Amino acid sequence: MFFGLANVGTHAQTPAPTTNLPYVDFTWMSNTNWLIETENVRILLDGWITRVPRPVSPDLRKLETLNMPPLMPDTTGIKRVIEALGKKKIDYILSGHSHFDHSFDTAVWARLTGAHVMGPRSTCLQAIAQGIPKSQCTTIQDGETFNLGGGLSVRVLRWHHSGDPETPLGLLLQTPMELVNTPTLDPLTGGLRPGLFEDFPVGCCWAFLFTLHHPQDPINWFWSNSGNPNTFRESKNVNEAFLQEYGITLSNLVITPQEKSVEEYLIAAMTAEKLDHVHLWIGYNNSYHVEQVIPLLKPNAFIPQHWGGLWSPFFEGLKSPYSNERLRLLLIEKGVDFHHQSQFFDKYRLDANGITPIPNDEVRARVNSIDS
Repeated sequence: MFFGLANVGTHAQTPAPTTNLPYVDFTWMSNTNWLIETENVRILLDGWITRVPRPVSPDLRKLETLNMPPLMPDTTGIKRVIEALGKKKIDYILSGHSHFDHSFDTAVWARLTGAHVMGPRSTCLQAIAQGIPKSQCTTIQDGETFNLGGGLSVRVLRWHHSGDPETPLGLLLQTPMELVNTPTLDPLTGGLRPGLFEDFPVGCCWAFLFTLHHPQDPINWFWSNSGNPNTFRESKNVNEAFLQEYGITLSNLVITPQEKSVEEYLIAAMTAEKLDHVHLWIGYNNSYHVEQVIPLLKPNAFIPQHWGGLWSPFFEGLKSPYSNERLRLLLIEKGVDFHHQSQFFDKYRLDANGITPIPNDEVRARVNSIDS
């Protein structure tokens, strides 16, 4: 099922290249949330600001995240971030997958900015439930390419979610599931249920291969908001009987198995774009996953994401410093330029010379000065 393609551009059409030497700015806003800015286009990736209450027990083997009370997005907090960023126009919101820590705030960003949403079917259904018209959300498929304007294009490829398939929860987490129909808002709160097998299943997990076209210096970067070293070369899906063992109903969910391995999807995407490397990979903070992908992607630089905690209030900032030493040493060994974040709203510029951190104190100051 596809929703409208209004304002998205055409498939399989190479955009006109930019005329000046290209650059791309990346601003990290926690977890997998990024504002990406070229000279002419602004894209929000995921954009999750609302923090949901942490499950009572941290022992996820008990599957507490299956059922969570309905919750409304933190619209005030999202407005605060938009104002701090300078009320910049956002053209597109791209959703990598549909869990609450990625797409819970998609509808609010779309409503406040008018941006067109592109992502899993579940993300579109979540947004539609919250009042976004179907024409403002495009359900994406593997192998599609979109001209985003200003010389920027993106190729969609199937990816995979984390989860150890040797454990029940891990096996469930990594199995792609989509919503079938638009979820129903809670009659008392007006919210949706953020549980991973309620209104916010994983959806199909997607990654994005971007190209900023230029005659001499095109820039390519890859963004993937999850990853799994256990399923990179072979999918491991569950069946309905396994779900029923844990009391998971498929009344509004459907399993959407991958047709190929993630490795094959990546090879196909790189081949289609005629690439032997990318300038930057913004990827999942897992050294074993990164070790598998590097030989195919051959990134010049890497920035980790999906780290820094899910439960701390957003406006309290990053609580702990980066600590994945194995990944740091791996990237040094592979000759990949490594940049890890130190605080929310860290900003980077990518151009033909590589990636460089750039000051963003003005935005941080605005975040702190705006009343919550």
